[in-house]
Amino acid sequence: MPTGIAPVYSAKPIAKGVRLLQMVLPQGAVGGPLIITTIEVDPRAAKGVRVEAALGGDLVWGTDPTLGRENVSALTFRTGAVAAINASFFPFAGNPIGLHVQHGELVTEPASGRALFAVMKSGSTRFDALTYEGSVRGTDDISFPLDGLNRAPGKPEKNGAAKNELLLYTPIFFRATLPAKDRFETALRVSPALPLAAGRDITGTVTRTGEGGGLPLEMGAIVLSGSGTGADFLRRTAGTVGAKVTVRLEMRTPSGRSFDLSGVREAVTGGPQLITDGKILAVAGTEGFDNSFSTTLHPRSAVGTTPDGKILLVTVDGRQKGVSRGISLPELAQRMQQMGCTHALNLDGGGSTASSVGGLIVNSPSGSVERPVASMLVVYAPPLDSRSDPFPGQRTLDASSARTVHVGETLPLFSTASAPAVVVGSRDGIGYVTQADGQFHATRAGRGVVGWVIPGSKTPVRTIPITVLGAETSGEEGFTPALTLTPDPADPYRATLTLKVMNRDGALLVGERVNISVESGIGPVQTASVTTDNSGMARTVLTWNIGSLPPSRVVTISSSGNRFTAKKIRAEPLLIRP
Repeated sequence: MPTGIAPVYSAKPIAKGVRLLQMVLPQGAVGGPLIITTIEVDPRAAKGVRVEAALGGDLVWGTDPTLGRENVSALTFRTGAVAAINASFFPFAGNPIGLHVQHGELVTEPASGRALFAVMKSGSTRFDALTYEGSVRGTDDISFPLDGLNRAPGKPEKNGAAKNELLLYTPIFFRATLPAKDRFETALRVSPALPLAAGRDITGTVTRTGEGGGLPLEMGAIVLSGSGTGADFLRRTAGTVGAKVTVRLEMRTPSGRSFDLSGVREAVTGGPQLITDGKILAVAGTEGFDNSFSTTLHPRSAVGTTPDGKILLVTVDGRQKGVSRGISLPELAQRMQQMGCTHALNLDGGGSTASSVGGLIVNSPSGSVERPVASMLVVYAPPLDSRSDPFPGQRTLDASSARTVHVGETLPLFSTASAPAVVVGSRDGIGYVTQADGQFHATRAGRGVVGWVIPGSKTPVRTIPITVLGAETSGEEGFTPALTLTPDPADPYRATLTLKVMNRDGALLVGERVNISVESGIGPVQTASVTTDNSGMARTVLTWNIGSLPPSRVVTISSSGNRFTAKKIRAEPLLIRP
């Protein structure tokens, strides 16, 4: 059993009532390697200390490639928030799965059986699991189920028929609903006015109708959007301007009691619930998650509360050999209980797990880059009293302008003596920092930013570009290539060879000059010299003097700088993508 290597702890105030806590269990320590980062929030410490729910980009949807999501670090930088972590699960679009409420506005409906975390308008917190039922009723008293709020329309059925569906949209979704074939939509002015209320009738008057989706979402109005039988219902019941309809949204607790949303200021949904009233719950197979989700070591995010009113926003890093192993849900519950939590909820994890302070990432996300997410829990608080700058006039690293390191190396950002006053972080997925000693640890090749936050100073965030190169290697065991041959669909004599190069730990090798030689047994040997890009990849076009790609290829790869020895790989047919 490993002995003699102690955990490394740090605790740094970053705003009034807010501290950044980090526990690092190094490789070789009992339970290591493991990195746990916690944002501790005490709303009672000062006026203005609060936790809010937020959507990426401030809206549910977007036309960008992420469909409305945003990096946690980007949101904290853009809004001037003190800190934030990722929150709800999402379907790789901007709509969170489950109940989302921000600033008292209902955004999405509960996911039946999934637990949620809420901050009430009274300042208290609540963990619960709600069910949802919605309906739309015409003046003829005929009702149709309302399937959900502010999400993308469902896909057609397997036979091509339109999905029978009725959705509701509010202006927080986007500037308009999404264009969709076979949909009929109607815009309504509602009373009581937005935000939507649950547990009582909402009366609407039709102001506009349209076919094919894309109806504008105007302030103070909602849009009902139907397809299949949902569209038929709307055409019949709300298909003319001036028609009256009634919308009703019902939220219920597990006991069946109606839940009044009017007291909720912020809410996000996760799952499963980890701790209730101080007791760790048996989570395997609950809330729609299978057993392996509970027992497998994954990166995780969670929110918990303590008896004295503190809110803990926790991230645990994982899937990083030698850095952080990840954690199961039972162990996560145990560790949060050890932190003093009497209630705790698991949030979205994996590649989504991210913790940010001042626009910098202070944990070690598992992906090669930070993943944009649909929703976040965001911390706002008054700044600390004015603090002197421990580095007056300094704009570079203490390590005498050293800005290039290799994977596996560390770089001191400043002296350990200064570390208690400073929070360090990075961006762009190139590494992580240990708060106790101000060290940057390079884990992935690429270009990014490292920096420091000086809470309370007039220049709170400073950054500097840094390049992380592939790890120094000296043989085949430290060099792992992946190959793909893609035939040119317009020319059977050509194919593109794509090469991806990593070190033994899976870190991408950036800026590597690589010699390639390809033998097919037919025709001349193809050779090329390429340099890997920021994603550790390089490409070259191969040609043959026969009419089809040879079935057998041997690729020899060697280092121009002799950083690794020549390696031969047989490109198997499975590596060919048509």
